[in-house]
Amino acid sequence: QTTFTAQQLVDLPSLGRNAQALELLSPGTSKIGFAHASSEDPQGSAQIQVNGQHFSSTGFQLDGTDNQDPILGIVVINSNIDSLAEQKIAAQDYDAEFGYTSAGILNASTKSGSNQFHFCADFIGP
Repeated sequence: QTTFTAQQLVDLPSLGRNAQALELLSPGTSKIGFAHASSEDPQGSAQIQVNGQHFSSTGFQLDGTDNQDPILGIVVINSNIDSLAEQKIAAQDYDAEFGYTSAGILNASTKSGSNQFHFCADFIGP
């Protein structure tokens, strides 16, 4: 399992700041040579094979919910790198709850906010 913390996600160089593309830093992954049309894939998903399996065999989770297009097999919400608290990529030995995938699972967690009110004094008028 490969885990990226929020700081690592921000600091690592990434082409187009695509959080999903950081999956390529995990062992056994390779980018395939085609991409879906931009009308089908406006979020810019990367088609990545894990351990030689078809790219749609990788499962995607965002904050514990399914984040995968059921027809195209691509990620639905490609989160902004700055909004992620952690991203875990498991290409083997992942939990049985992810049994619907045969290649691996990419599990992303977004940062949580607070219920405190924040404001900037510069915007307060005279």
